[in-house]
Amino acid sequence: MKSTFIAAVALVSVPAAAFAQTAPTSQLTPSDQDFLSRLVNAYVVEFDASPPAPATQTAQAPSGRLPPPFPPAPLDAPPWPWPDWPFGGTPLLGGATPNSSGNNLMKALSGTPTGDFLKENHVEIWGWVDAGFNISTSRGKSGNAPAGYDFNPNVGQLNQAVLYVERIPDTTQQDHLDWGFRVVNLYGTDYREVTMEGIFSKTLTTYNSLYGYTPANFYFDVYIPWIGQGSNIRVGRYTTLGDIEADLDYQNVFDSHSLYYTYDPFTQLGVVWSTRLTKNWMVQVGLNAGSDVAPWANDAKPTVTACLQWTSNSSWDTAYLCANGTNNANYGFNNVNLYQFMYYHKITDRLWVATEDYYEYQNNVPTVSTIPGVNPALIPALIPGANGALCPPPQTTCMAGVYAASLYVMYKLTDRDYIGMRSEAFDDVRGQRTGFATLYTETTLGWVHWLTPSIEIRPEIRYDHSYNAAAYSNGTKKDQFVFATDVLIKF
Repeated sequence: MKSTFIAAVALVSVPAAAFAQTAPTSQLTPSDQDFLSRLVNAYVVEFDASPPAPATQTAQAPSGRLPPPFPPAPLDAPPWPWPDWPFGGTPLLGGATPNSSGNNLMKALSGTPTGDFLKENHVEIWGWVDAGFNISTSRGKSGNAPAGYDFNPNVGQLNQAVLYVERIPDTTQQDHLDWGFRVVNLYGTDYREVTMEGIFSKTLTTYNSLYGYTPANFYFDVYIPWIGQGSNIRVGRYTTLGDIEADLDYQNVFDSHSLYYTYDPFTQLGVVWSTRLTKNWMVQVGLNAGSDVAPWANDAKPTVTACLQWTSNSSWDTAYLCANGTNNANYGFNNVNLYQFMYYHKITDRLWVATEDYYEYQNNVPTVSTIPGVNPALIPALIPGANGALCPPPQTTCMAGVYAASLYVMYKLTDRDYIGMRSEAFDDVRGQRTGFATLYTETTLGWVHWLTPSIEIRPEIRYDHSYNAAAYSNGTKKDQFVFATDVLIKF
C-alpha cells in the first residue's frame, strides 16, 4: 500500500536550473508587494517570453558536488525528476548542499523576516499540488485496481498536496559535522499508498476514506565526514531505500505507478547508517519496526535493512542491491521481506534504461479460500488493511510470494520534455498483494512536459493484462486500457 498540506524535509532538492536560466526572475520588493502578490508574480514571470535578466539576477545552480574523481551527476533535472540515479536513506554523500533551490514560495518570502530567517539557517519550504484524471475501459468503484494509484476509473482527483520543510546537510565538505531534517505531510488520495499503521492509519484501515492525510516522512540527518568518504545517520520515518519510482509525485518518472511499486513497502520508521566507502561504493544498514508499521503498533517487528550501491567512474552505470526488510516475514500489516535489484545505464546524453527486479513474501498468511470440511473459525482472522491469500486447500495459512521484473526506456527530447516506456511482469502467486492469484503484465507509454520550471504535465497511455484470472473492472476483465494525465504545480 503505499485545505491541509505536506510538511517535508527533502533528501535532495531537484534544481530547475536546466531551463530556469532562460526565464527572467521577478523583481520582488517586499515593501510594496504583499506575500500573495509576490507568489503570483513568481509564476507570471516564468511565462514571460522576454529576454533573460542579467546574470547577477538569474538563478545559478550551486556546484553541489565534490570535485573529480567524485562521479558527476548523470542526468539533467529537469526534465528528469532527479539528477542522480534514485537511492534512499541518505542525502547524496559528496553531492548534497544546504543551498535553497529558489522555488516560488521561497522567492515570495525573500526579503521578509521569515524568508531571511529561513535563508540564514539554510531551511527551505516548498512543495506542490498534483491533480489529474483518467479515462479507462474498466468500470465501477476501484475498477482500475490493481493498477495504481488511480484506482477509480473515469474520474478526476487530487492526488497529492505536499509541503516540504527541509534542511539538507552539506556533504560536499569534509571538515565538520553537519545536520539536516525532513518533515513531510501529505494530503490527497495517495495517502492510501503511504499509510503507516499506528500513524493516522484508521482513516484507511477503519474508514477506508478516499482522501486522507499522513506525515509521509519525518527524520533527522547527521553527516559525519570522517568515516569512510562520508557517512550519514538518518533517524525517523523515511522512504524505503530501494525503488526506481517514488510515492512523492515530483520524484516520479510517470503519472501512474507500476504494479511492483504499488505493492511493495513504502516507508519505515527507524535508523539507517550510510557510508561511502570509496567514490564508487556505498553501503547502508538499518534497523526499523517493519515496513509501514510504527514501533508502537501491534504488528511492529524488529527488521534489518541492508543495501549496497556501486557507481561507475562516469556515473553512467549504477547497480543497487537491497534487502529491504529481513525478519521472520510473519503475516502482518505489511510485513513482507523484500529483496530487490536496481540497475541504471545511460546510453547517450539523451537515452537511458533501467530495471528493477525483486522477490517479496510473507509467511503464515490466512487463506480466503473456501475449504470443504474445515470450520471457518479455524482460519486465522485477517488484520485490517492486510489481505489474505488464496492458499491451496486444505491449508488454512500459506506463504505468499511475488516475483517482479521491470524495464524502463527513457529519452530526453528537449530541456523541457522526455518520453518513456515502462514494461513489467508481476506474478502475485497467491494473490495476497492484489487479491488475484495471477501473472500480470503492464506497459505504459508516457510524455512529460514542463510548461515552466514549476509546472509539468504527464499524459500517458497504459495497457494492463492479467493471465490466470480476470483482475480488472472488479474481477470481470483480463484487459484494461487507461489514458491518464496529471498537472503538477510546484511552489
